[in-house]
Amino acid sequence: MFQAEGAALWDLLEYNASAREKNPVVLFPQKDVEVSYGQLYKQAWAVAKGLIALGIQQGEHTAILAPNSPEWLVLEYGSTAVGAPVVLMNSGYRMLELELALKQTDVVALFIADNQGTNDYIDTIGKLCPGLLEKPPGDWKSAKFPKLRYVIGLGEKRLPGMLMWSDVIAAAEKIEDDVFLKRKMRVRADDTAFILFTSGTTGEPKGAMLSQNNILTNMRALNKCFNYTESDRVCLPVPLFHVFGLGMSILAALVGIASICEPCQANQIVQTIRKTGATVLCGTPTMFIGWMDALEDLKSGESFLTKAVSAGASLYTETANRILERTTIKEIWNCYGTTETIVISGFRINHVQKSEFVSAGYPLERMEVKIAEGAGERELEVGQPGELLTRGSGVMRGYYHKPEATAKAINESGWYRTGDMAAIDREGKINIVGRIKEMLIRGGENIFPREIEEYLMSHPKIKEAQVVGIPSEYYGEEPVAFVILREDETATQIELKKYCKGRIAYYKIPVFIYFVDSFPKTASGKVQKFKLREQAIEQLNHKRRK
Repeated sequence: MFQAEGAALWDLLEYNASAREKNPVVLFPQKDVEVSYGQLYKQAWAVAKGLIALGIQQGEHTAILAPNSPEWLVLEYGSTAVGAPVVLMNSGYRMLELELALKQTDVVALFIADNQGTNDYIDTIGKLCPGLLEKPPGDWKSAKFPKLRYVIGLGEKRLPGMLMWSDVIAAAEKIEDDVFLKRKMRVRADDTAFILFTSGTTGEPKGAMLSQNNILTNMRALNKCFNYTESDRVCLPVPLFHVFGLGMSILAALVGIASICEPCQANQIVQTIRKTGATVLCGTPTMFIGWMDALEDLKSGESFLTKAVSAGASLYTETANRILERTTIKEIWNCYGTTETIVISGFRINHVQKSEFVSAGYPLERMEVKIAEGAGERELEVGQPGELLTRGSGVMRGYYHKPEATAKAINESGWYRTGDMAAIDREGKINIVGRIKEMLIRGGENIFPREIEEYLMSHPKIKEAQVVGIPSEYYGEEPVAFVILREDETATQIELKKYCKGRIAYYKIPVFIYFVDSFPKTASGKVQKFKLREQAIEQLNHKRRK
């Protein structure tokens, strides 16, 4: 069994390549692509040497902008092995977001796909770096990004100034193995390995620096809860740029099992599970809601799928119960964490929940938690709600080049402020009430949207609900709801308000209820509540103009 303590990611890959060389590490069933641990090891070795040949120094940053692909894992292991942290770019980035990310993180080599859907990455980088259109590799320079020396294509499309993935592999032949091995020996487990951007749903994204030790120690602790075995296969249709995708792919490698990393829409999920023999399905609560009808059609005799991992947002009681009652899944692991802390806690759900909220569970090994009062740090007693603070092995090294933001987030004692309102019960379980920034105040009453969302989703016609606050001249703020109805269902505002009346406090009943087909989301699947709020305010202003 691999020992994660004090180890580097390369040590993990080397162990797996030796112990299970021909076993698959990653699958992309729609493309009929399967990569073994042995193949990944050889490719990562070549990329590591290729980066040295390009003159990438220890501490300089590479980056990847692409949909999930085998190159993600190759670069993660190869680049971190030579001490070049990888900036994991959101695959949904457009021009302004890419420009900001490149400027913020001092990237020297950007690995870039052709496109994702209508998002043409090559066209975008050509507009940001016009020198790529005019001069060959090595001769162009960018005034906007003075540290950026290489743009490396992962597909077939290229600009004159770009290198290609094959060029990096070919460059490796110029470097002796001993040069790579000596460089690798200088890399420490506490060095920054990855820079991941916070989601930016409420403000400018910041680059959180995570070390190899952060990831490996945190994932080892998580697997003590999960208890994956070598017979498991993990369906991981979440983006690898997200801490959820990154963490779960490395957890799978810690056990030596395969990750199925292809995005799965509702109409593809069952086919993927059947084809690959997946035993574990990972996703955000929103993804599970979207998959539910398809998963209900999956019968026990045709599938090994028995486990689920939910993360990235709060899991609703209604969603958890529906998964357990109507699918082949018999066990759900509800994980709670942030980009800055990876996983803080987890809770195993194997029976129908009767509580109002699904608990975020118990802190992982080497992760401490406490509840603090308001903006201060005075610890509150058991059961009292306040801001959740955490410290331990998963907490980031800080935000890249943002010392003030880092100091705001992590105090001198190492406690990170999560921004979540929570309470810890007598058993030590964490119960999340909601995001402090999402809390709205109506006439002096604090309202957390999650509580209203939970109740609305208990209505048999409602598939999903989101609640936001809008300005009110009289009350300060008032709640409004956006709901997605189940297929072939219809409902009215009056009907849903009557459902709420007498069951939840009058001041929590949404003043308006909007029926929609979908919610605006980030590329990682998080609902962008600020956009819903903008829509609600626009609707309100339109009504006033009439």
